[in-house]
Amino acid sequence: MAVHGMHREASIEMNASPETIYDLISDLPRMGEWSPENIGGEWLGGGSGKVGDRFLGHNRTPERAWSVRLWCINPSDALDGR
Repeated sequence: MAVHGMHREASIEMNASPETIYDLISDLPRMGEWSPENIGGEWLGGGSGKVGDRFLGHNRTPERAWSVRLWCINPSDALDGR
């Protein structure tokens, strides 16, 4: 992981379809297994990972802990950089 002040960056190449990857990363309680800082999250308002659903993600580094509210977009759009 590269650290630039408050910006952290990590990447991994996966030989899988966008849908397969999305199924993994939308399993919020398991995110900590793959993320160097995410420790999980929960869907808001009964969401389950469909486009438009919102979730609260929880993160922790040695310096601090924080949560962010996010929403789901089309997985192909996200993984294609759109």
